[in-house]
Amino acid sequence: MAVRSVYDATFEKDALRSARPVLVAFWARRMPSCAPLAPILEAFDAEHGDKVAVVRVNVDAEFDTATRYAVRTVPTLVLLVRGRERARWPSIRTKEELETDLAEFIG
Repeated sequence: MAVRSVYDATFEKDALRSARPVLVAFWARRMPSCAPLAPILEAFDAEHGDKVAVVRVNVDAEFDTATRYAVRTVPTLVLLVRGRERARWPSIRTKEELETDLAEFIG
């Protein structure tokens, strides 16, 4: 299952108004350091996507959203709960680290 991309035009509906917590992965195709994150996010989403929505934002294409969240490095992961930022990780996380970091939301 592929992690869904969200865009400047859909970010409010897809991330800020979500009933579930949302893990937003800010990434860029031009950055080789982002490539290893995709399978980690897909595995996390496959196992926990019913409790935490996982989406990705391409910072090169969705400049307004990246600017709004002051993303300076990619990859950067941001956890949104009811539209508010609750945590931020400016690096790749393993699936196990994500499970630990988001334990209160995934049970």
